[in-house]
Amino acid sequence: MFMQLPLIEIDGMCLVESHAQENYLGWKYDMLGTTKEERGQWIVFQPEEKWSSFAKEATEKARKRYLPPYEKTLAENGTGFLVGDSVTIADCALFNILSYLDEMPCYENVLNDYPHCKAFVGKFSELPGVKKYLASPRRFPPPDVAYGKEALAVLF
Repeated sequence: MFMQLPLIEIDGMCLVESHAQENYLGWKYDMLGTTKEERGQWIVFQPEEKWSSFAKEATEKARKRYLPPYEKTLAENGTGFLVGDSVTIADCALFNILSYLDEMPCYENVLNDYPHCKAFVGKFSELPGVKKYLASPRRFPPPDVAYGKEALAVLF
């Protein structure tokens, strides 16, 4: 519809933009949470005094649950990508997550313990279009304290 991915066709609608898709699917399958705290479990939507404990919890969860399967898959594929030997939408989604883990100091350099994940971020960052985007003013930077305060003021 807008010449962009991802696109989900569901219930007679074409949804683009990942946040719109997440919100719709969360609503449809009653997975949005029941309180404002459950609906806003992102570090930037927590009061600043909770950032440290939230980041520590998220880092541990990433270390124990999420990063090992990605590390294994990247190692087994051997091409630097999740599947095949070229970029797929799965790589784009993984880069979005891993780049924040790699860039935000609150995540304690967690990728240093996962060399294939770390190498993936480096390789993906060097793709010509990605490299150009990352250097452009259009890039949405990792959230910081100022962004978190602004988001909290608007949402709550």
